[in-house]
Amino acid sequence: MASDAGREAGKWALVAAAAAAGIAFVALPWLPQQELPALPERFALATPTGRALLSALQWHDAACVAGDLEGFGERVTADYAKGFARRLETLGRRLDGDALRAYVGPDGSRGLARAVERDCRGGFADGERACFVAAAPQGQRGVLGVLCCRDDGSFRLEAVVHQPAVDPGDAAGVAAFARRLLDGD
Repeated sequence: MASDAGREAGKWALVAAAAAAGIAFVALPWLPQQELPALPERFALATPTGRALLSALQWHDAACVAGDLEGFGERVTADYAKGFARRLETLGRRLDGDALRAYVGPDGSRGLARAVERDCRGGFADGERACFVAAAPQGQRGVLGVLCCRDDGSFRLEAVVHQPAVDPGDAAGVAAFARRLLDGD
């Protein structure tokens, strides 16, 4: 009889679990969803948006220093990875760990995060896209635009654009460049 009682209890436990799963399945679409906050139109490095975007660039640079193709792929959009591979092919190289390390330098000194940290001229956003504009690295004229898109709560690198015609000291020119970058021009 004890085994009959155990089987009966097991059946009721199974029915209760199935009922709970059914209720959860039906209720899930109506539960409040936590939406990601909208990106501010302008932000600084020290703001939450600025820190999140800088963190994405640091992860990108770390993957490059490590020569980690998989980590690199997780930090960039598919279009960016394809375009980067095409640019390397024109130089007679292929996208591999050595190319990633050469891109940022063995210690990350030529990385995107360092360029932004060194001389950021502003952070700008529109919809799910955000960018930093920094003075171009030493020895180059103009500014560097680093564009990212928000994907499932994190940023992925979408484009890096050097614009030698924009003076880093011209706030209006920097903002206009950021607008063109965000608009995809």
